[in-house]
This record gives sequence, structure tokens and C-alpha cells, in this order.
Amino acid sequence: MATQHLMAGTSGREESGVSQRTDEAAQRNDGSARSVVALTRELAKECEALARAEAALIKTEVSEKIADAEKGIAALVTGGATLGAGILVLLFAVVFALDRVLELWQAALLVGGGVTLIGAIMVTSGKHKLSAENLKPTRTLEQLSGNKGYAKEQAR
Repeated sequence: MATQHLMAGTSGREESGVSQRTDEAAQRNDGSARSVVALTRELAKECEALARAEAALIKTEVSEKIADAEKGIAALVTGGATLGAGILVLLFAVVFALDRVLELWQAALLVGGGVTLIGAIMVTSGKHKLSAENLKPTRTLEQLSGNKGYAKEQAR
């Protein structure tokens, strides 16, 4: 009887040990589930913070680049005006040099006509380069078209 009681006690302890281990495992699983949820929330918050920091960095960098571009544009405008004045003086010099060979009005007409012709050619060339067809982002449109076809194919 004592043997039965000892065996019963042992099996009772074993059973309670098994159930205790099962409870511990369940708690660990619940803890793991909670930690995964907590980690996921933390990851989401960190991703959001990273995105905000990146956006702020981009904003700052773009602002700096715009300021640099404004300085560059101001230098171009000033340089262009100075260059234009210099060209006018040189053209007057050409007119006065031709005055020795031609009448003054003929020299001015010749120089003015030549400069006007060169300017007209440059304007026509620039206009062609700025046409809508030349400004179309053809490579990007082709890529997007390919992506659209790929997306349709994957949707099937």
C-alpha cells in the first residue's frame, strides 16, 4: 500500500510537474507573443521616426540647394548682362573698323544683319530643343509602360 501511495504520489507530482511546465510554456508563449507585438510596435515607431528624420533632412538639403541655385542664377544674370554689354562694344568696334572701307550706315547694316541672322538661328535651334516632343521623358514612359504590363500579368 505504501508502494501504491508512493507511486501515486510520484505520479501526482509528475502530473503536477507536467502541468506546471505546460503553464510555464504557455506563459512563455504569451510573453513571446507580447514581445513580438511590442517589438512590432517599436519597429513601426522607429520607422516613422526614421521617415520623419529623412524628410527633415531632405527638406533641409533641398533648401540649401535652392539657395545655391539662386546664387548661381544671380551670377548668371549678372554675367550675362556684362557679357551682353561687352559684345555690344565689340560690335561697335567692328562697325567703326568697317567704316574705313564702307560708309558708316553700310557697316552698321552689315554687322547688324549678321548678328540678327546668328541670333535667329540660335533662337530657332533653342525653340526646337524646347519642343514638347524633345522634353517628353521617353525612357521613363517606356519603363512605366513595361511596369504596367508586368503588373497586369502578375494580377492574372
